[in-house]
Amino acid sequence: MLLKGLDDKSHDLNFGTIQISIFVGPRFLLTRHSGVSPSIKAVWGKVEADPSLLARGADATAILLARTIVNRYLPILLALEERLDDLEDEMMVRPTDGLLAELVGYKTNLKKLRRVFTYHVKAFESIKTSMPPGIRDELQHEVTDVYEHLERTMSLATLYYELASDLMDGYITLASHRLNKIVKILTIVTTIFVPLSFLAGVYGMNFENMPELKMRYAYFGVLGFMAITASSALLIMYRLGWMGERKSRSGDPEI
Repeated sequence: MLLKGLDDKSHDLNFGTIQISIFVGPRFLLTRHSGVSPSIKAVWGKVEADPSLLARGADATAILLARTIVNRYLPILLALEERLDDLEDEMMVRPTDGLLAELVGYKTNLKKLRRVFTYHVKAFESIKTSMPPGIRDELQHEVTDVYEHLERTMSLATLYYELASDLMDGYITLASHRLNKIVKILTIVTTIFVPLSFLAGVYGMNFENMPELKMRYAYFGVLGFMAITASSALLIMYRLGWMGERKSRSGDPEI
C-alpha cells in the first residue's frame, strides 16, 4: 500500500504530507516513509505496550496503521467547521480583504485534501473489492471500515470546500453591493452639482455685456433657479427609487 500521511508538523489545515509505503507479507510488515510519521510512531507505541497485537498478523497491523493515518485528518476538518461558521458571522458584520484571503487559503488546502482522499478512497475500494494476497479475507470488515471512514472524510472535505466557495461568493456579492451603494451616492452628488457648477461657471465669467448682470434681482433669480434645479433632481431620483425604498399606496415597499 502507498499512502499519504500528515507530517509531524501538521496540526491544522496548513498541512504537509509524507509518502508512506507499506509492504506486507505473511510474516513481516515493512514501512518506508519520507519523513517523521506520527501515525507509525503511534502504532509502534501500541505494539510495544501490547505485543499481543502482533499475534493478529502483519496484515492486521498494516490495516491498523492505515486507519491511524486516516484518523489524523479528521480533527483538522472538524476544527475547520467552527472557523467557517465564525467567518460567516464576521463577513456579515464587516467583510475585509483578510477574510477573503483566509477563505482562499482554506479552499486551496481543501482542494489538496480532496485529491489525497480521492486517491485513498480508490485504493481501499480496490482492496475491498478484491482482497490482495498479502491481506487475509478475514480482515474484510477492517478494510471496509477504513474505506467507509475515508468516504466520510472525503464527504466532509467536499462539504467544507463547497461551503468555503459559497462564503467567497457571498463576500464578493457583499463587496459588489457596497460598491454599488458608493457609486449610487457619487452619482447622486454628481447629478445635483453638475448643473449647479455649470451655472456658477457661466455667471462667474467677467463679461460686461451679460444680459442679467444689471438686473436688480438677477442674483436671487439665479440662486432660485439653482435651488429648483437641485430640488427637481432630488425629486426625480426619489421617484426612481434611488433615495431608498419608496412606499406604495398599499404600504408595501416599492423599489
